Amino acid sequence: QRSGWMGWGGKEEGPFELASLNACEQQLYLERFFNEGIRCPEKLPGMRKLLSSNQALRRTCESPILLFFSCLLHGELALEGTLRRTDLYNLIRRRLFLGKWKGIVEPPTWADGGVSESRVTDWLAEITLSLFRSRPETKMFSLREWDAAVSSPEAKEAAGILDPPIRADALLKDLLQCGFILPVGRGSGDVPIYSFPHRSFLACLAGRALSRRQPAVYQRVVIEHLWFQPAWEDVIRFLAGHLDEEAADGLLTVIRNEPEDIFRERLRWEWRIAGECVSLPPRWGEVWGEEAKSALFGISASNLSIFESLGGAAKVAPSSLDPLINSLNKVHEPRFSVRWNAIDALSDVGDERAIDALVSYKEFFYDYKESGWGPTYALKNIGGARALDALIKSLDPGYG
Repeated sequence: QRSGWMGWGGKEEGPFELASLNACEQQLYLERFFNEGIRCPEKLPGMRKLLSSNQALRRTCESPILLFFSCLLHGELALEGTLRRTDLYNLIRRRLFLGKWKGIVEPPTWADGGVSESRVTDWLAEITLSLFRSRPETKMFSLREWDAAVSSPEAKEAAGILDPPIRADALLKDLLQCGFILPVGRGSGDVPIYSFPHRSFLACLAGRALSRRQPAVYQRVVIEHLWFQPAWEDVIRFLAGHLDEEAADGLLTVIRNEPEDIFRERLRWEWRIAGECVSLPPRWGEVWGEEAKSALFGISASNLSIFESLGGAAKVAPSSLDPLINSLNKVHEPRFSVRWNAIDALSDVGDERAIDALVSYKEFFYDYKESGWGPTYALKNIGGARALDALIKSLDPGYG
């Protein structure tokens, strides 16, 4: 439900989700938000640049409500080009707790940005993990389910250790007032039903709760839910976003011990998880670079989209892109089909480091002009000022 944030109050149709925004729709929304909404047109170019340069932010902002929150953050100049998804959610959560976007004059006393807020957030994370475990397919919960989650052994233990400066009922009221939790109606027995503004807020808190456990515990949970349980994907990825380098390395090592299948799902998982991490040991770049190169052969690159997951991993393991970029060179890779797959892969990765390689080998613009404009399409997907400049040059009849 978006009634608490998007101005659609009074609707009784029940829960719904808005369709994802494509790149064109995102740009139209930005224009309306900054030109007509907060009336700060000077901030529009900056937000466009952030979306173009930050793949994680761009994909997160395919959700209308998350694009809305991200625009509010940029209006405060709080977004950075290197922002990870977990960092973005933490920024949004802190703003919601303060009630700034709701016009609340006096925020909750525990929302101090310090020890009290940290303890309350960790306790809320444990409650949220219990809510998620009971119904992983939804972002909604009833008052009875909230009470059951508060009474769960994990939440009770966390409350005993953390000693949060607020009771559970008062916390729920504060969260409703600031907009972090939304009322969506009443269920059977006239019990109130609540919802997070977006399911990913629930997943972020659940991942935070898992990260507080011993590595052996959360590693076992990840392996248990890694395969064929899509409801757990965001929780696992947000778990990785809350880990330090050593812990993330350990988690990826455990996943690497899992058997691979013909669709390279294990590799896809590794790349998705790496894209959430703060940092990783350099050896992962070398390992993934070789695997990315091997995936260029045959059906893997041409029919599957595993390289969409490599973009985030390449931020923390830069050397993983080197074999793909080198594959554009006829000297390194004489096979036409492999070079084509490399262009296709780099298009999905969307990393600016591929621009120079795509521009350097001008013959590609001639080779592919009648068969899909591969490098041109790749540059379009990468985006940004440098890619645009290369695209303009490619339109010159004398180019290449």
